[in-house]
Amino acid sequence: MMKNFAFYENYIQTHFTKQDCGIDLKQIGKKTQEIYLSAVSIGQSHFYFEVRNRIKSIVDFLENSYSQKPPRQITRPLWYRINVSDQAINHYNGIGYLNMESDWLKFIIDYLETDRADQGGDTICVLFDLDFNWAICFTFSQKEKRLIIEKFQK
Repeated sequence: MMKNFAFYENYIQTHFTKQDCGIDLKQIGKKTQEIYLSAVSIGQSHFYFEVRNRIKSIVDFLENSYSQKPPRQITRPLWYRINVSDQAINHYNGIGYLNMESDWLKFIIDYLETDRADQGGDTICVLFDLDFNWAICFTFSQKEKRLIIEKFQK
């Protein structure tokens, strides 16, 4: 059953944010994938294509998960965004449904590029299944100059 954004926001903040510094998705389940990409030029178009190629199994998983939903049912995962300023304080940026009918991966990469955390902190965008059976976390680390993509599943 679908709930409102306030419910999801509260649930995520209560169960997954860790002491005002980042996010911990181990409660969802096992980390089944972890991919690191050098992100010196995250805003460049070639970076987008590199990401898409390197995370093909995650893209396929997500797109297949939502192409099989019955009509009239929510056919989108949640996205949840925080910036971790100075690697010390979470700044909540928003929550919404990911539009699976547009280029959702470009949306995430553009978001990570254009709305960076203050003081060189991490920018995090997590995709959640509405029932929290899985999560896909995109973390742009300005300090390390890399994009980390992790998938967690029950």
